[in-house]
Amino acid sequence: MGPEVRRGRLSPWTQEYLKGRAYMPGYLGVSRKRSVARRALIVYNDLQKAQLEPFHENVRVVPGGVHPDRFRFSPPPPREAGRGRWPS
Repeated sequence: MGPEVRRGRLSPWTQEYLKGRAYMPGYLGVSRKRSVARRALIVYNDLQKAQLEPFHENVRVVPGGVHPDRFRFSPPPPREAGRGRWPS
């Protein structure tokens, strides 16, 4: 993570780690305490679920992404001439 920070190009994981102050000494204890107080924990993959199940009895997986059969892509209609442009 050090070179990434020095270059100034942070991955989403690193951004979340730094903004959440996950490097602070008490972070893990506070996270566990807050997680146990919830009715359920929602994660987006089975790996995260397996990592959290020892700490909480109700971990649910809600996968990320879009199901392409339920949400079909349709291209937007063409723009009219002159619409959507900055004034000159």
